[in-house]
Amino acid sequence: MKLREIREILQAEIICGEDRMDDDIRFAGGSDLMSDVLAFGQPGILLLTGLTNTQSVRTADIIDATDLPNDGNDCTDDLCTAGQPSNPPLPAGTSCGQGKDLVCDDSGTCVGCNGPEDCIGADGACSWRVCVDQECGVTNAPNGTSCNDNVYCNGADSCSNGSCSQHAGNPCDGPDGDGDCSETCRESQNDCNGNDFNGAVCNDGTYCNGNDACSNGNCSQHAGDPCDGPDGDGDCSETCRESQSDCNGNDPNGASCDDNLYCNGDDSCSNGACAQHTGDPCVGPDGDGNCAESCMEGPDACLANDPNGSFCDDGHYCNGPDACSNGICYPSNNDPCPGPDGDSDCTESCREQQDDCNGNDPNGSTCPAGECISGLCTPLR
Repeated sequence: MKLREIREILQAEIICGEDRMDDDIRFAGGSDLMSDVLAFGQPGILLLTGLTNTQSVRTADIIDATDLPNDGNDCTDDLCTAGQPSNPPLPAGTSCGQGKDLVCDDSGTCVGCNGPEDCIGADGACSWRVCVDQECGVTNAPNGTSCNDNVYCNGADSCSNGSCSQHAGNPCDGPDGDGDCSETCRESQNDCNGNDFNGAVCNDGTYCNGNDACSNGNCSQHAGDPCDGPDGDGDCSETCRESQSDCNGNDPNGASCDDNLYCNGDDSCSNGACAQHTGDPCVGPDGDGNCAESCMEGPDACLANDPNGSFCDDGHYCNGPDACSNGICYPSNNDPCPGPDGDSDCTESCREQQDDCNGNDPNGSTCPAGECISGLCTPLR
């Protein structure tokens, strides 16, 4: 230990000898009894005492406490044996040099190293310490040499320019679109059983539930039926077929469809075809006074003229049977009743309000007994 270090530990004040602060102190002794110092002291000892008088200084001089053969070499000892100076080598490996970052060899010389273990640093798979001609150095492993950086999820490692810095990449499949949603790398377990991220694409092997996505390690999120199915258009074969993984299955019989024809009525599917129809949605010639109730395909309306000659009713009984013509209900103008026909029944004229033929024939109409008066066949006077 240097005298300077001892001063710092003791927080001592320098009275004289400032030039000897770098002296090496090999051993020391402490006592306030000078008789003990004389009995056990030896040359070169550092005397530690609480006394500050001339007796303690004289005692130190007597035992030759300051008379060591210091050769200034960190790698030799400074001894005085039987009055003779001696500087034998210190053990190999003893720290030396100004920064104590060198070592002594077995001949007493301060060198860089005696072996690799004397060099600063650590050995690894990609580089290691070497001692060549008592100088420290580093040797790198060939690039590509296998190593291990203790990180699992970057894959197999290899050396590059002395460091374990080349990596094969993630060793796990991760989210790869199959049905397994737990193939992500887990560093803490050094395995590939971590959950893939939620929303990652997967495939549960079922077509008709739609596109799949991972959720908490399971392929359990589904977009829903990918097929249009019975959607009211003219295609009745849009239902999902799991066995074929397509959308060409028959829609259910009775499902609503549209064959783009108005005049056959509402449509429905039958065995994959839009082939069931409720029939003409229009009233058509129904015997009322409207002769324009037939189906019009173009405008999808019930405003077409009923067929000419179709029976209709203009609301008048006494003008005879009516018929449609060019969308208008025309009367035949043929009185449906016999009227005054010369028989004895004088009540065969048409009654509009009653829609019958029980009205009185006109007074004066001929009848077998004479003439009709107020509905009765009355003899002439």
